[in-house]
Amino acid sequence: MRFTADGPDIPGDLLDARDDGQVIFFCGSGVSLHQAGGPTFPQLAQRVITELGVPSESTAAQVLGIAQNLPAIAGVGSVVATDQIFGLLERDFPVQDVRRAVSKAVKPPETAILDAHRSLLDLSRGPDGVTRLVTTNFDLLFEAAASTPLDCLVPPLFPNPSKGTGFRGIVHLHGKVNDAYDDIDSEEFVLSSADFGRAYLSDGWATRFMQALIERFRIVFVGYSADDPPLKYLLEALRPNYAGDRLYAFQSGAAKAASALWMQKGVTAIPFDRFDQLWSTITLWAERARDPEAWHNSIAALASQPPGSLKPFERGQIAHLVSSQAGARAFLAAKPTPPAQWLGVFDPAIRYATPRDRLIDPKGTAIDPFAQFGLDSDLLPSPSNPQNPRSDRALPDGAWSALEPLPTDTYPNSAIPRSSMRGGSAQDPHQLSSRQFILSNWLGGVAEQPFAMWWAAEQHHLHPALSEAIERTFETPTADAALRQTWRDLVDAKRKNNLRYGGHDLAAYGVVSSATASGGWSEWHMQRLFEATAPRLAVRRSWTDVPIDPTASIDNLIAWEVHYPTYPEIEIPDEWLRRYVEGLRSNLTLAVALETRLRSEPYFMLRPFEPNGGDDEHDFGINHASDFAHYLVGALRKLMAFDPQAATAEAKLLPRPSSPIFSQLRIWVAGQPTLSTAREAAALFRGLDAEHFWDSDLERDLLGAIKARWNDLADRDRAKVVKRFLKGRPSWEGVNRHDFRRYRTAGTLNRLYWLHREGLATTADIDVGAEITRLRLILSDWTPEGAEAELERERYRSGWVQIDTDATSLLTLPPSEILAAIAAGGTRAGPLIERKPIKGLMEARPVRTLAALKFAERRGEAAAGAWSDILWDEARAKDAPHVRLLIALRLAAMPEGLLVPNLQSAGFWLKQRGQALWCTYPEAYFRLWDRLATTVATHPDAAGSGILSDGEPDWVTSAINSVAGRLTELLFEELEWSDARPATQTGWLERAGQLLTLPAVQVAFVIPILTMRLAYLYHCVPDWTEEHVLAKLEGNPDASLTRSARAGFLGYGNVNRQLFARLRPLLLSLMAEDSAPLHGYRRIVGILLSAWRQYDDGGNRLLSSEDLRAALMTASDADRVMALNQLQRWHEDATADPPAPNPLADKLAFLEEVWPRQSFVRSGGAMSALAQIALTGGEHVAILTEAILPLLTVVANAAPLGLWWMHSQDETVTANPEEYLVVMSAILPPRAADWPYGVQQLVEKLASIDALKGDPRLVELQRRIAGI
Repeated sequence: MRFTADGPDIPGDLLDARDDGQVIFFCGSGVSLHQAGGPTFPQLAQRVITELGVPSESTAAQVLGIAQNLPAIAGVGSVVATDQIFGLLERDFPVQDVRRAVSKAVKPPETAILDAHRSLLDLSRGPDGVTRLVTTNFDLLFEAAASTPLDCLVPPLFPNPSKGTGFRGIVHLHGKVNDAYDDIDSEEFVLSSADFGRAYLSDGWATRFMQALIERFRIVFVGYSADDPPLKYLLEALRPNYAGDRLYAFQSGAAKAASALWMQKGVTAIPFDRFDQLWSTITLWAERARDPEAWHNSIAALASQPPGSLKPFERGQIAHLVSSQAGARAFLAAKPTPPAQWLGVFDPAIRYATPRDRLIDPKGTAIDPFAQFGLDSDLLPSPSNPQNPRSDRALPDGAWSALEPLPTDTYPNSAIPRSSMRGGSAQDPHQLSSRQFILSNWLGGVAEQPFAMWWAAEQHHLHPALSEAIERTFETPTADAALRQTWRDLVDAKRKNNLRYGGHDLAAYGVVSSATASGGWSEWHMQRLFEATAPRLAVRRSWTDVPIDPTASIDNLIAWEVHYPTYPEIEIPDEWLRRYVEGLRSNLTLAVALETRLRSEPYFMLRPFEPNGGDDEHDFGINHASDFAHYLVGALRKLMAFDPQAATAEAKLLPRPSSPIFSQLRIWVAGQPTLSTAREAAALFRGLDAEHFWDSDLERDLLGAIKARWNDLADRDRAKVVKRFLKGRPSWEGVNRHDFRRYRTAGTLNRLYWLHREGLATTADIDVGAEITRLRLILSDWTPEGAEAELERERYRSGWVQIDTDATSLLTLPPSEILAAIAAGGTRAGPLIERKPIKGLMEARPVRTLAALKFAERRGEAAAGAWSDILWDEARAKDAPHVRLLIALRLAAMPEGLLVPNLQSAGFWLKQRGQALWCTYPEAYFRLWDRLATTVATHPDAAGSGILSDGEPDWVTSAINSVAGRLTELLFEELEWSDARPATQTGWLERAGQLLTLPAVQVAFVIPILTMRLAYLYHCVPDWTEEHVLAKLEGNPDASLTRSARAGFLGYGNVNRQLFARLRPLLLSLMAEDSAPLHGYRRIVGILLSAWRQYDDGGNRLLSSEDLRAALMTASDADRVMALNQLQRWHEDATADPPAPNPLADKLAFLEEVWPRQSFVRSGGAMSALAQIALTGGEHVAILTEAILPLLTVVANAAPLGLWWMHSQDETVTANPEEYLVVMSAILPPRAADWPYGVQQLVEKLASIDALKGDPRLVELQRRIAGI
């Protein structure tokens, strides 16, 4: 967290630890130097030399002069340390005189500013009100800055900090001066090399004090550089026993340089740019320290504003605030309550959402979510992909989220798994932390705001505690009733995602599987089946993103739909059919109710129950309310065959025809003599709502039912049906009278025609034929053929689209008319049938087809659609050689303006058919290759890749789908066809060079293809490769060309010995400089490990252990863990690449010679990986455990430990209990509450093993568990 916009970024856990009294500030000369005018170490030495009257020719004076003139070494400091100069002075002068001179030299000026000292004293005051500060300064500025007198502790007698008694006040670790600044005022005064040796080595009183201090506290070094003599001795003395993760240091300079100075010392650097930034941060931190609760409240007050009105560092302060329980409580208590828009900060998916044109604020300005919600500590979003500017931004790994469990969270029960407030883990009965509960209550309190519902709509699951908090908000009588219902629906929708049998859309399959496994269906299975397949409301965000306008309407922010879970194919036993029909009827009724609730007039996309057997019949293949109706009808059919009486009873229970779908069911029942009497059928035909009677979606079912029961109907009932036909459909409001009259007449004519066609006799007073004649005078363009098509038309279809390539009608046309005839025929030949006659014509008459395209060319038409259908067709593989020749020549000779629209198709065809063309007509192949290359050069924008990727382009995939990339791939294929090499194939290098001179946007597609084959090129043509390929591989890491080159090499390239020797510096620098492309580091680690395992002819490793160790030290922790993970996978495999006949020897050599011993590499992830190497080592567990033990350390923060592969059920636990115990004892945090989930069960497993009973290490682990 930053206290100022440009100040140092202080780790959040360090801030919290200070509030808990767990931090000691260790202050050096820089504190007195920058504000109080104190001397640096060289200045101090010079003042003492002057005070003592040391002649310039003395050894001490000369050494100081040399030290001041030689450049310092980063992390080492001056070649000659100041303590050595004081040692020389003590050799020439009485020690007492030297110390008196030092006392005078550190006296501050009268104008000394002590603000920094006062702030550090405030920071050093714990919750108990006691000040505890350590300084190596000799001056008394902290005493002068104190508002009240403080105890002063001087060496060599210090209290034991771990006991918490006696340690109070200011500890002058190296001694102090007296009040008059004319002499020392302590028994020990650490100044010279001898003094440091006594304090930290021979007597060791300073070392013991610091070791005890670190065991209890975190240490923050302020006012030191990494090469200051006090720290050199201190950290060297602590090194053997220091476990890491407890030392911090403020360091000026860029972040990476600052970290590099301290990381090998086991210290976490906190970088800052200028000292004024440091001191302002210290001052503000001290204000927080004086009253943490007040600071929490002041920051929480900021959160009452919308996050977009704050600066990123201020949003970062709020993020830090809600990362702790106390801070979250202050956030919850803030007045006014922080708005729901803070969810945009708390959820990284919103912070990194991609800007869209529709993201508009009230002023009409496009919104970037990162600008509104991003944190100062966030990685910047990846730049837009120039090929696809609208592609989604990538969410960085480890992006902070207030909604997920945090390492500092506390839980009521450490044995229950942790949960997110939303998402996958929220569906299980996992627990939230106290902090997350508080945020849940806040979210419940702002649930009436549009942003809250917009956020919740996109979450797959909400934790039950969060859902309950939201529901409680609306339990008051004054709550908005509509909003209450909307939230109830939303929460219910999220809960219903938590079904049994996997909790997903396929839950019904689990029920069917259970019924099969248990020997048959039961009432329990039926209930579960209809629970799993019941339709339910589903909600999602609408197309309007990030609603920063608090007045936005919720109706515009979320969209509702009825979701229908996937329904399995089920064979229901006859005895369960009636129960099955009941369940289907119930779910159908629910579906109609939900659809009607969302829309006053829902559209059900009804399909006929009775197929007409035509070619257009097809399984609908979607989930909708109509599917339930079809399942219900199918079940009733089976029930009719098994138990007609039961089927009739169930049919009578069907809902009344209040909606089209219920009318359709009733119509179908009316057409079944088994299920309804003639009188009941007639009553339906007479009484059916006019809108449903004339509904085109119900027409086939209605007419089919009328036909099935026609002979059963009484004459008067048949007459009433015909009269309803003659009356026609009712009008509706707003329709044009003339248009409606024609529409109604056509409907009547169609149905009268149907009566006539089906031969259904009518009563004597109605002459259907005469009525048809009469009405045709009114609607003269009506035809029986049109009526047939309308009556038989299938209104809704789905399935696979078929391609109709029939070209019969084109065979007799002259070539000049063919393309026009194709266009006139349209692209649709019927439902789910697409017309592509050009394909059929090309197969039957290829020369004629190409002639048609030539006529189009003469007319200036590109005919891109026709060329695309032809060139992308797999049928081109069967073309005769002369047809391939004609295609190649046509494309090569095509005018440039017409070739450009066909460029992608031509490039694809040449790549696919190039070998066949090469073998028969090589001149035509080269002519087309050259023509495409020159066209790409002049029209680079038309030759882009067919692949659009999100974020950083997938350079390799984009390359192989581009014209330039395909031309490059053809170059290498030519070498295979001719069994040649680049240097021997005529013109090969020149053509490759031609591609490399294309515009940069196209070279980015060429270069990955080359670097994928870099080892081959470097072997065959090293000089050419050096100049044309390696130069781009080693270019500016920010340039697209360099990134694409590295993507090809690091994604797919091989490395031989020769190439590794050449690229070794680049690979090592990529590791050190963080400049490899995305996903490239894993490949580099693999290359380096592979090289280390191989030997040259002289028996030396291609990469020495020292170089590999240096690479790992500069790599990120993730890269080092990756190396260990690869090491763990080495196994006995003589065919492995590289061959690994003895991987155990390599593992042991790596652990002993390569893996760094420095404290900073001993992360939780590394400890876990080392443990996995040993404990999954099979028969070598004991040997590998012995090898890793010196590399292990206790992990203070268990969050990254991740012992996910440790299971108490693992048989290796009982086979190697000693090894498990020794490893766990070496790495587990002191508090069992901090252990990863499952480790307690593992300890219990070890306790059940007789060989370990009473083992002190096991007893200690059990003691820690008991102390939770």
